[in-house]
Amino acid sequence: MNRSFIVIIIFVTAVTWITVVTVNGFPKTFWEGVNPFLIAISVTTILAYIYEKMLWHCCPLQQILARTPDLRGAWRVIILPAWVDPSTEEEAISVEGYAQVDQTASTLCIRLFTQDSRSETFAFSIEDIENEFRLTCFYQNSPRMADRPRSGTSHQGSAIYRFRGYRPNKLEGEYWTETKNTGEITLSDRRKIEIGSFGDGARVFN
Repeated sequence: MNRSFIVIIIFVTAVTWITVVTVNGFPKTFWEGVNPFLIAISVTTILAYIYEKMLWHCCPLQQILARTPDLRGAWRVIILPAWVDPSTEEEAISVEGYAQVDQTASTLCIRLFTQDSRSETFAFSIEDIENEFRLTCFYQNSPRMADRPRSGTSHQGSAIYRFRGYRPNKLEGEYWTETKNTGEITLSDRRKIEIGSFGDGARVFN
C-alpha cells in the first residue's frame, strides 16, 4: 500500500464524514457523532475492497495508486538449469512448465507446474527501478510423491525477474534453491485464463 493510496483513504473518509454531518446536522451527543464516523469507515472499507480486488489494474489507477504491473493469467514457462551431471558431465536439458499468476493490488502468487513438481510463491516484492520493474519471489517447491526419491523432498528457493511495462508479455529471470540449484527461467505467451495443473497448461498452450 503506497502513500498515494493512504492519502486517498483518508480523503474519502473525511469527505464522507463531512457529507453525513452536513446532511444530518452537527452531532450534539457522543452517539450522534459515532454514527457518521461508522458510515465513513463503512464507505471507505467498501471502496478499498473494490479497488483491491477489481479496479487496481485499470488505468490510470494502476500507475497512480497501485504502481504495480498486471501479471495475472497463465504463462508458458521454460526453465534452463545451470547444472552439470557429475556422473556424465552432461548439461541439464531445459524443462517446460506452466504458471498461473493470481494478483490483487497488494498480493501476488505464482503457481508454477512442471511434470515433476509444483511451486508456490509465499513472499514477494516489486520494485520500480528507473522504469524497469524487478520482481523478487520466494517459493516452496514440492516434487510429486512418486518423483521424490529421484528429485528429493520439498525445498525453498527464490527468483528475480526483470521486465518493463505495466502489462508485460514476457518475464526473464534467474533462480536459486536451497539444494544449490541455479538457472534461468522465462515466462512468456501469457493467456487471460486460469490453470491449476501441468495438464491444464499443456491443453491450453499445445
